[in-house]
Amino acid sequence: MQAREVTIFSPFPGDPPEGGEPPSPPSAESDRIAAYFDAQAQFWDEMYGRRDVLGLVHQLRQTMALAWVDAIGLPADALVLELGCGNGSTSVALASRGLRVVASDVSDAMIARTRGRVADAGVEALVTVEQLDAQSVTYPDRTFSLVLALGVLPWAESPVEALNEMVRVLRPGGFLVANVSNPWRLTFLADPLHNPVLRPLRSLTKAAARRVGRAIGRRRGPGPKQESPWAFNRELRSRGLAIERSSTFGYGPFTFLDHEFLPNAAAASLHLALQGLSDRGFPLLRWVGAQYLVLGRRPSV
Repeated sequence: MQAREVTIFSPFPGDPPEGGEPPSPPSAESDRIAAYFDAQAQFWDEMYGRRDVLGLVHQLRQTMALAWVDAIGLPADALVLELGCGNGSTSVALASRGLRVVASDVSDAMIARTRGRVADAGVEALVTVEQLDAQSVTYPDRTFSLVLALGVLPWAESPVEALNEMVRVLRPGGFLVANVSNPWRLTFLADPLHNPVLRPLRSLTKAAARRVGRAIGRRRGPGPKQESPWAFNRELRSRGLAIERSSTFGYGPFTFLDHEFLPNAAAASLHLALQGLSDRGFPLLRWVGAQYLVLGRRPSV
């Protein structure tokens, strides 16, 4: 699953509205993204049990986010909005901590999986499951003590609107945990088909090919958009959020010309070794993970 090279937050439109203009309604692109996740529901449902690089990276993201939530020390019954609840495993984990959770997703298949997992865990009294688009959150301003959005901004049709909505519904002093997909990841730097430095050359090559009636590269379905860690930091601060914690993670699978060249076990071992160095603050490596996760806090006043 390859990522489109798109900068998602430029130009920056300003602060989120406080009860101002309503967000844009869902579009055909939003429908395509929902249909994609409906079709891929089984794949994503199995992600948290897989031992390949993709599985390990998503499991690390969930573990890290929950550890940060624990460190916040929210009071019992605090209201949490989880956007992009996926298979519901994070929703159940939040409810097991005594938090009241609104678990939401755009995908019907993901909603069904979450409802089943919540029922199996016996936490229906603490979890409300509903369909929500992150760009059109149907809750009043300043409702939630925590907004958790793992894997949401890269897939939103308009990440700007989605981020504005996340901040809008945060209570004063509330927390946001969200991630972006990093275009400067080490795996992209190692592959000339994805290296951001070579983007102008690729654009020229594709333009020349179009002029002679040829296409370069295969057509793909929806893919995650990209934003760098430092740019995402700027956007959060521009919206008034203080960045309290952050981490870059995910080192694989490595490709050359879009083809993986390491067996799953070797790729997983390499990811774990590089992740360990990154966690210890190894120069440069800590900025070139595949994903960037941030804990931000809205001012108390």
